[in-house]
Amino acid sequence: MNFKKMVKLVSVIASVLVAYYLAFSLEESMRLTFSLLILASALWVTETLPLGVTGFVIAFAQPLLGIKSFEETLTPFFSPTVVLLLGSFLLAIAFEKHDLDEVLTYLIIKRLSDNAKNLVLGLMFTTAFLSMWISNTASAALMTTLALNLTIMETRDKDKENFF
Repeated sequence: MNFKKMVKLVSVIASVLVAYYLAFSLEESMRLTFSLLILASALWVTETLPLGVTGFVIAFAQPLLGIKSFEETLTPFFSPTVVLLLGSFLLAIAFEKHDLDEVLTYLIIKRLSDNAKNLVLGLMFTTAFLSMWISNTASAALMTTLALNLTIMETRDKDKENFF
């Protein structure tokens, strides 16, 4: 660990301890919650830990300090909306990792590359077809990478001045 990170970490710990002891007039659970707020703020501002790790530290520190139960703390992380979005993005990443987006882009360009309107129409039909089998959120996430590939491949292959 380099010197800058060590100084940041010591300053974060010091600010948490100062906040805890300065809030002496509050109840114990309020003092702990306030200290945890200072810890989260300091970690996010200094970026001592990656932001995702900071989020998990805060989520797991609440039950360990007795502020909330594990169920109360982790329920917002796993609401149906969050899980839907997370699953959609994971599906899009898997789609991109195995180059299925490039294959689909190539097929669209091969069949509809005569003008930009046909390409957009091809994107629309592909999105509609995918939406029949997977959620709309997942198909939108998949089509984002496909649309980016389509614009890159089409403008590279065709020397068009303005694809849009």
